[in-house]
Amino acid sequence: VGNKYIEIRNLLKIQWWDPRFCRKNVVEGSPFHDMVVLPSGFITNRESAMQKGLPFAPLKKTKEDYYYGGVDCLDEDPQTAVRCFHKAIELDNEYVAPYIGLGTVYFSANLSKAEAYLHCAFELSQAKFGNKWPSSLEWGDVDNRQYLLAIHYQGLVLWRQNKPEEAMKLFKLLLILVVSDL
Repeated sequence: VGNKYIEIRNLLKIQWWDPRFCRKNVVEGSPFHDMVVLPSGFITNRESAMQKGLPFAPLKKTKEDYYYGGVDCLDEDPQTAVRCFHKAIELDNEYVAPYIGLGTVYFSANLSKAEAYLHCAFELSQAKFGNKWPSSLEWGDVDNRQYLLAIHYQGLVLWRQNKPEEAMKLFKLLLILVVSDL
């Protein structure tokens, strides 16, 4: 059971007190908020390190931490979402998901800005596969979702640009990629 738990945790990239799966009050109560890393690599709480005068650095957030942080506040605080998505891109400018996040922030209010981010996500997705789409992409594989969403949003952009034939090609591609997975 323990090995299966570790396999699932690693596949889904779930951490203890993961904000994607916990209520806000549970996340805020996480003991990891006050943890720091000593130069030796040892992890301890901030207060203990400060009392002993030890040099430390806060635990570093990953690009996924910033991306999911942006997703969590998309509806309530779009400006914080934008900052989180940009931070994820700073960590990895080829990470497709935050470009999609930025595109969704601007999709209703500023289509030209949204188009730029969504087009970038689409181009990064194409480049990931050497400009040749695979025969299938499993939605169940969390890493594939960003590529499927990039195709979807590029289709929506084309549709809004009154290019229905080009949009339909992408929507059909989505069906082929996902249905062939079933």
